[in-house]
Amino acid sequence: DSLHSECLRRNADIHSLISQLGQLQRSQLEQIQTIPLNTEKEARSHFVGMREKLNSYSTEVAKQIAEADRLCVECADSLSPEQFHLLKENRHCLQHTFERLERQADAILARLDLATALLLEFTSRASSFQSWVFEHGRQLDSLRAESGDPEKLDYTRRAFEDLIELILSKRPELNSIEQLAQRIEVEIAAYVDEINDRGGGMSSPICEGIALVTTTQLLQQHQVRETVLRAQEDYEELTEQSEELADFVNEISMQAPLLENVIENTRELFAHLGGSEAIALQMRTDQLKQRYNNLADDADSKIAIWEKALTLAENLLDGQAELKKHLEDVEEDLQNLSQVSLEEQFQLISTIESDLGPAREQLESIQLISCELQRLTTETRANQLAKESAELLRYFNSVADTVTKKAELLSKAERQSRLIFDVLDFWIDWFNEVQEQIVNAEKPAVDIEQLKQQLKQQRQLNDEISSERNGLRDMIAEASKVARDLNLTLGVQEGQEALLTKVERTKKMAEETAELGSERTAELEQAFALAKELDSEYTELNDYMDGFERELCACDPITTGMPAKVLLAQQQHNNNILQQIQSQRPMVNKFERNVAALRELCSEIDEQNLKQISENVAERFEELVHAFQERGDVLTSSLEHSAHLGDRLNMLLSNLSAALEQLHSQEPPSSRPPIIRRQLAEMSAMFDLLHQREPSFLAMKTQCSEQIELAKQQNLNSGQEPSTLAEMHQQRLAELDTRWTELKQAAEGRRLQLETILPLAERFWIQLDLAQQSVVQFLQHTDQFGMNAAAEDLFDSPVKQLQQRQNQLQSLQNGISECSQGVQQAHLGGLELCNELLGAEEEQSFVQQHLAALQAQWDAFLAHFTQMSSSLSLAVNQA
Repeated sequence: DSLHSECLRRNADIHSLISQLGQLQRSQLEQIQTIPLNTEKEARSHFVGMREKLNSYSTEVAKQIAEADRLCVECADSLSPEQFHLLKENRHCLQHTFERLERQADAILARLDLATALLLEFTSRASSFQSWVFEHGRQLDSLRAESGDPEKLDYTRRAFEDLIELILSKRPELNSIEQLAQRIEVEIAAYVDEINDRGGGMSSPICEGIALVTTTQLLQQHQVRETVLRAQEDYEELTEQSEELADFVNEISMQAPLLENVIENTRELFAHLGGSEAIALQMRTDQLKQRYNNLADDADSKIAIWEKALTLAENLLDGQAELKKHLEDVEEDLQNLSQVSLEEQFQLISTIESDLGPAREQLESIQLISCELQRLTTETRANQLAKESAELLRYFNSVADTVTKKAELLSKAERQSRLIFDVLDFWIDWFNEVQEQIVNAEKPAVDIEQLKQQLKQQRQLNDEISSERNGLRDMIAEASKVARDLNLTLGVQEGQEALLTKVERTKKMAEETAELGSERTAELEQAFALAKELDSEYTELNDYMDGFERELCACDPITTGMPAKVLLAQQQHNNNILQQIQSQRPMVNKFERNVAALRELCSEIDEQNLKQISENVAERFEELVHAFQERGDVLTSSLEHSAHLGDRLNMLLSNLSAALEQLHSQEPPSSRPPIIRRQLAEMSAMFDLLHQREPSFLAMKTQCSEQIELAKQQNLNSGQEPSTLAEMHQQRLAELDTRWTELKQAAEGRRLQLETILPLAERFWIQLDLAQQSVVQFLQHTDQFGMNAAAEDLFDSPVKQLQQRQNQLQSLQNGISECSQGVQQAHLGGLELCNELLGAEEEQSFVQQHLAALQAQWDAFLAHFTQMSSSLSLAVNQA
């Protein structure tokens, strides 16, 4: 049955784990849609995080598989075939599911790494080729400006030929870039297919969304096809312009000899012609010169325009490159913003915002240059320039918006965290003041009314503490939310750790304050209960002792002529009163215990007053006992001298019975050495009294025996029956022997018990005192160590200093072992003492209360020390 139930439970565990893996797969597919692909590093870090989360299940999966295999072996004979195959099927399903998820994650990471490497290579080569195109485009514009100078035609033609050869040599590089772009597209498509395939073949909206989002973000990030097409267009345009300028230069070069020949022939004709023909020729020559001059002027204006356009283009390209570089640096800073502290983030964002002002002015200048250049160039080129200007403007606005949003987030986070810190600082100060108020408060008073007032004030303070703790609990929830927002929105750990550290400190201070308030309240309540009980006991004891004093004063004086019956009656009355007085001794002892307990709580002045009151009560009680004992001794002495043997026997028997009853009714043995010594002194006094009375007792026994024998002899001689008086004396003598023996045995047993308890009590209280002093001393050392560590900030301390702290803590730990032995010895001594205090429940409870207080103090110290040791070990490991 147990194996069957374990098999069922194992099946349920495997189903639960398979369900968790399915949920993990679905959550991974959903998380892919939200992966930030701004950089390859961020995308890979998210995929690696998914892989690590999957790895966290490996131990549990291996454990479940091993347990399933074990159950398959152990339960082969105990399970039905259907249950056995179900267990095996679940085991294989779990293994295959986990292995498939691992293969999925590894395949996606491999595809992502390959696509990342290809994209980085394409970005580098495409940007390098684009820079080459821009550079030689400016060189072509420069040659175009020099093509109108007849003296530089040969140089220009050769330069054009060299440039064309250089441009044609770049065709293979452009082809290789195109091939790389095609490969990237293939890898991206394979990457998307991989995600679809790893999605379990599901044509679900999640997989389609993943494919669409992934493809769109990757193509938008790197603009592969757009970059290739732009490179091709720039290359073709550069080639066409180079060929056109080369043809133009060749045409001009070919027309130069003809122009020189025409001018030379015209000069020769002027020498042979005259009249109207010369004038006509002169006119035609002037027209030709005019056309040539117009053409030259037009060429000069065109060249001027080209020079201006070239200058504007150079300025535009340089400005765009500089601005793009600045914006790219800003984006990089924003991406790395989460890696620095919150304070550095504020400084960096402030610097970026201040730099965006000059950058915006530079953008406006670039826009003006672009507009002016658009008026000087062709419509196609003007449209392209306008498009580039618009893209640059959008790029700038996007970066500026990102900076503004980040600044707003930082400002909001600063306001929230500052508000939280201010509120937490307020509560820390408040709880600190309350702690000082409780620690420095007056000791519990002895007066009941004043104690009531103290209790009322403390309970009101406890209510305030409870109310503030409730408010703090809400603030802690808000602070935790702010800390999570800091981590999620800003990606900063330092601010979160500082806030959580402040929260923990405030929470700990609130708990300590509440604990101090509870301890103070318990102390006041204990003092109030003791004071109230002492007031009642003091009144009751005074009433009792007043009555006994009146009884003593009302007793008749003892004279030598008093009859024996009167003396016996007085003796009986005196014994009864003495017994009543002794019956109040437990109340006196309880009064002394309560006074001692209250003295530990109250102030020094009240302590002295209580001590004086307790001593007065004890002295008055002992004086009453002594007075009635002296009266009893006088009565006994009078009876011994004046009474008959029967009366004396009755008197002695009454005294022994009273002493035995007094001994039996004595208070139980105490646990405190001073009271034990007093109890031993009382027993010693009783033994002294027995020793003093023993000769009289023996003499009375001898006299009684002689009279009994004499009476028996007289009756025997006279032949009479034994007298009643002799039988009575015989019976009294037997009772007297019994009482005397019982009294001596009881007194001896009491003395032996007290002598056994006294060394145990002395040793226990010494051990308890030493253990308490040791705990307090180590607690002070630990508190000092903790304050020094808090002042130095453990997590910012160098490794060497942390190791020194660890050595100091180790030395404290060595001393703690000795202190622990002292605490254990005190516990053992207390248990041994309680075992001897049989029947003394109050004294046992008194000892156990002190042991419980010591144990609570020791446990609190160990918890504090363990927490400090853990924090220090964590700081050392992090360092």
